[in-house]
Amino acid sequence: MEDMIADGFFSGVVDLAPSGVGEHLFGFMRDAGPRRLESAGEAGLPQIISTCSVNHMTPAKSKYKPEYAERPKYDLDRFRTWIRMSAGELIQVAGVFREKLNRAKGPVKVLIPLQGWSSVDYPGNATYNPLEDQLFVEELQKGLNPEIEVSQVDANMEDPEFANAVIKASLSVL
Repeated sequence: MEDMIADGFFSGVVDLAPSGVGEHLFGFMRDAGPRRLESAGEAGLPQIISTCSVNHMTPAKSKYKPEYAERPKYDLDRFRTWIRMSAGELIQVAGVFREKLNRAKGPVKVLIPLQGWSSVDYPGNATYNPLEDQLFVEELQKGLNPEIEVSQVDANMEDPEFANAVIKASLSVL
């Protein structure tokens, strides 16, 4: 996607699942490369950004650290397990997001779903932890360009209310 954006195939970007940023930072399976979340900003394109699965990681089982066994997790399928990122990891990822978004030359809106960041991240699931997710939001906002609007939506990322918020934000910048 970053290459296609740089090649002029997009007029704006709605990026609800930029989890590859953290995956690259830590070398996990969904690594999207070092330029993830950069091309639209460099091109001055309007962006709507959210946090789908940013709070989960997918290390290859051959790279599991002993501490991963103790973390909340969700078996996505027989090959992949989503493991909850630690508070410290979320704070590091938020810093990378902030750095990349601050370089954007066009309008950026960030939407944060308060009731979970994916279809498996919901109240009652082992990986659901809104207090730790809020640490990501707080770190993201530290030093964030004041022109970048961060909105928190009282819904899960998969809920119609969140979809409506994405549509409204998109129409306001596209």
